Amino acid sequence: MEALQRVLADRLRVLGPDHRHTLSTSSNLAYWRGRAGDPAGAVEALRRSWRTTCASWARTTRTP
Repeated sequence: MEALQRVLADRLRVLGPDHRHTLSTSSNLAYWRGRAGDPAGAVEALRRSWRTTCASWARTTRTP
């Protein structure tokens, strides 16, 4: 999980928080937190990832 945390930090720095690879890595890290026995941390991480995903989608998606 430490390696995935480093990858997420790099992707945040290089790609930014809205990039699809950053969002995917964030979700994967949340999943593995849950699998490692930290369900509360996993839920919070998934909530952050979901908020960022929704905000990114709202900024980039045109509606009629």
